[in-house]
Amino acid sequence: MITDKRVAQEVSEKLLKASFLMNQSMLLVQEKCSEGELHVLREGLSKAMAELLLEVLNPLYQEHPDLAPEGLRVPPKASFQQRPNNT
Repeated sequence: MITDKRVAQEVSEKLLKASFLMNQSMLLVQEKCSEGELHVLREGLSKAMAELLLEVLNPLYQEHPDLAPEGLRVPPKASFQQRPNNT
């Protein structure tokens, strides 16, 4: 992940803003469009936001825990241990 803390902070700020804007888009559609349109948008945005958190932001915050927004629970880095061979 990004090792330069200043770059990581800027990336975090931009991605959190993007997440906020995705949420605002969903609220707009909820107010102005049909339930069906909202459902389709919500489904797509929830996938995008989950991917953003799990694949980009969590690893970023694991590298730089002090950049994580207050209250966000960041899982510890996965430690991959080789499983014993049972044969």
